[in-house]
Amino acid sequence: MYGCNYLGFGPGGSFMGGGLMGGGFLGMFINILIIALIAYLIFKLVQNLGNNGVTSPRKSNRKDSVQILRERFARGDIDEDEYLKRKEILED
Repeated sequence: MYGCNYLGFGPGGSFMGGGLMGGGFLGMFINILIIALIAYLIFKLVQNLGNNGVTSPRKSNRKDSVQILRERFARGDIDEDEYLKRKEILED
């Protein structure tokens, strides 16, 4: 009617109550936050379901490295000093 009511200003509208989605800009912002939160939770749920209980690659690589180090020490490829030094580095 007067040209500014779609933003919540002018006759029949107030700054926070007459415009976008019934709550003005604040209501729109809250709706966007809620939608983003729901999307994030769905993403994390799908991500956790995809892991199937497997540990992260970083942790499993560290365990594999220590296991390889133990095997090399057992075969005699490295001496005890080298084994202890490398083990300390890998476990930090």
